[in-house]
Amino acid sequence: MIVWLQSVGLEALVVNHASVATFSYFSSNEFGASSCTLELGKTRLFGHHDLQQFTGIQQGLVNLIFNQVIESEIHSELPVYKVAGVITKWSEKFKLNLSDNVENFT
Repeated sequence: MIVWLQSVGLEALVVNHASVATFSYFSSNEFGASSCTLELGKTRLFGHHDLQQFTGIQQGLVNLIFNQVIESEIHSELPVYKVAGVITKWSEKFKLNLSDNVENFT
């Protein structure tokens, strides 16, 4: 799965062993499925995403569905991060004061 994730352009892997409210966690926990959640970028209104940014994942899904061999070579190590703690937003008053231009994993 990690080779496939790298082939679609995944830049980092975040490992979380805690119970979370995602479909991938449910699939893995309840049915033993290999699963993951992909963060594909900033949240935008439906229909307002630049679909050119998703060509890697689109081709990767086609390859997966049709059981095609991954042709691209992986040349770099994938950074792996392990979740150490969780910040839970309990109120709409909560604000995480990060600038909009701050990259993930900085």
